[in-house]
Amino acid sequence: MVTQAFIFFRYSGFCIHLRWAKAKAKNDENFKLDFVSFWKRRIIRLYPAYLVTLAICLSIQYFRGELVFSSFFVWDIVSHILMIHNFDARTVYSINGVLWTLAIEEQLYLAYFLLVFLREKFGWKYTMLICVLARIGWFALAFALNKFIGYQLPVIESSMANWCIWALGAVSIEAMLGIIKLPKWMSSISIGCLFLILAATVQLIDLKLGNTGIFNKFTWLVYQPLWGFGFFVIINRFVKSEINWFKEKATHYSNKNYTIKFWAFVGVFSYSLYLTHEIILDFVKSPIILAVLICLLFSWVFYLIFEKPFVQYLAKK
Repeated sequence: MVTQAFIFFRYSGFCIHLRWAKAKAKNDENFKLDFVSFWKRRIIRLYPAYLVTLAICLSIQYFRGELVFSSFFVWDIVSHILMIHNFDARTVYSINGVLWTLAIEEQLYLAYFLLVFLREKFGWKYTMLICVLARIGWFALAFALNKFIGYQLPVIESSMANWCIWALGAVSIEAMLGIIKLPKWMSSISIGCLFLILAATVQLIDLKLGNTGIFNKFTWLVYQPLWGFGFFVIINRFVKSEINWFKEKATHYSNKNYTIKFWAFVGVFSYSLYLTHEIILDFVKSPIILAVLICLLFSWVFYLIFEKPFVQYLAKK
C-alpha cells in the first residue's frame, strides 16, 4: 500500500464527519444523521462514475483477450459491484488495481454510523481504542482463516485495518472546530515527522530481515497506524497554520494565486482522476510530464460526462 492512501483515508474521515461536527459546534439540536439520506447521496455521487470505470476496464480486458468467462469471473464482477472485492485476495486488485480503496471507503461509510455512536457514548479516547482493537481483531481473523481453512483474507486492504486511520480524520475536524481540544504535541511538525521516520524505519528493518518471521508480522500490524498518525499530526499543524494565515492575509490573495487556483481546479475532478489514471498510464508510455497531462485531460472529460451531472443533481436537492 502506498503511503498516499493514509493521507487519503485521514482526509476522508475529516470530510465525511464535517456536517456532524459543524452541527455539534453550533449546538444544532435539529440535526440528525440520517442513514438513508446519507447513503442515497453517497451512491448518487460516487457509484455512476465507478460503474463506468468498471465497464471501461472490462472492455479493455475483453479486447485484449484477457477475460476468462468462468464462475470466478461472475464472482469478480459481483464483488466489485457490491464493493466487497477487498474480502478476497483474488479479487482485491483484479479489475483495476486502485479500486480496493473505494471498497474500503464504502465500508467505512457504513462503519461511520457506529463510529458516531461510539464517539457520543464513550468519547474519542475509548472510541479510538475500539478502532485499534478492530484492526488487531481483523489480523487475528485473517490468521485464523488462513491457518484452519486456507482462506486468504486481505488484511491491509480491509476497512477494519484502516478504521483507526479514518477515525483520526474525524478527530481532526472536531479539533479544528473547537469541539475537542488536542494536546499541543498533536500538531507538532517535529512529532509528526518522528512518527513518519519511525514508520519508514520499521519497514526498512523488515525489508533487511527478508520480510519474514515475527518482526514481519509486527511490521504489518503497526506500520499503517504509524504512517496514519504521523500524517494526522502534520496535517493538524497545516490546518492550524492555514486558519491563522487566512486571519492575517486578505482572502483575495488566494483568488489571484494561480497555483492555488490550479490545484483547486484539479481537486474538483480528483475522483475521476483517481478512477481513470491507471487506465491511461497502462496505455501511455510517454515521458512522465506528458503522461500526467494526458491523465488530467482524460479525467477532466470523464468528470464532465460521468460525474458532474450527478454532482449538479445533488446540488439542486
